[in-house]
Amino acid sequence: YHLELVLRLPPRSATVIKIETEYSVLRWTEYPPDANHGFYVGSAVLTTRLPRDSLANATIPARKDGTLSHLFWGNPSIDPVLTLFTETLLVTMSTPDFSMPYNVICLACTVAALAFGPIYNITTKSLVLVPPEEEERSILGKLLKPIMEKLTKLLASITSILGLKKKIETDNTKNKEEDDNKTNDTQSDDKSS
Repeated sequence: YHLELVLRLPPRSATVIKIETEYSVLRWTEYPPDANHGFYVGSAVLTTRLPRDSLANATIPARKDGTLSHLFWGNPSIDPVLTLFTETLLVTMSTPDFSMPYNVICLACTVAALAFGPIYNITTKSLVLVPPEEEERSILGKLLKPIMEKLTKLLASITSILGLKKKIETDNTKNKEEDDNKTNDTQSDDKSS
């Protein structure tokens, strides 16, 4: 917003112009791209026309002109219009958390994706029971199948060997017990006779 004032000031006077502005509740579209940097208040432009008799005391460069008359004759008279520019003002204000809409969008999309995936799978896929023999194996399963078969054969042979050993041991213990029983019987028969 710009404000333009036309004033007639007496000589050697001081003039103060104050303009109060208030940004109370701004919409998110009213903030500048980098809201944390602040708001720029444009510079004031003071344009004055100096009286002709005071130009002798002023050092004012002549305004350059782009016309042919300036090219041939130069700028014969000094322009009595003086323009002064003040500095721009940077006003810092409290700003809302602009990352909040991003966080809300990410959360909403995540919830929608987590809800949509299982619902889509449940409604489109059918459950079919497949016997283990007909099960389609992955590449790793196909590579590991011969190794697993050899391992199971090896384990079976080891268990059968261990089983035979146990059987032999149990047979030996049974034979020993029978022998012990026989010797005990013969000794008891000898004592009784």
